[in-house]
Amino acid sequence: MSWASQYDASKALIEEITSLITERNTLLNNAHASMSSGSSNDASAAPRLAASARRKLATLASKLDILDRTAATGPEVMEREIARRTELVAMLRTRREQLT
Repeated sequence: MSWASQYDASKALIEEITSLITERNTLLNNAHASMSSGSSNDASAAPRLAASARRKLATLASKLDILDRTAATGPEVMEREIARRTELVAMLRTRREQLT
């Protein structure tokens, strides 16, 4: 798998994690709003979504480590390209940290 493909997969994983967290938050908000009705289905799904997001965050950390290690690999990768890749990975790490 090329570096660019790995980067794209990591970006997609961040979007998936963001979606899980948003869904969890929505369920929790809905559960709090409907507490008077006694429905706990939404609240019981929230921990599963949170656990899934945590697992995916751990997977993402590993993928980002691989991207860092392989930023300089490939046929004739120039210094400017290495710097660009390093910056892209740093931005993904920042997004990951924002999700934790």
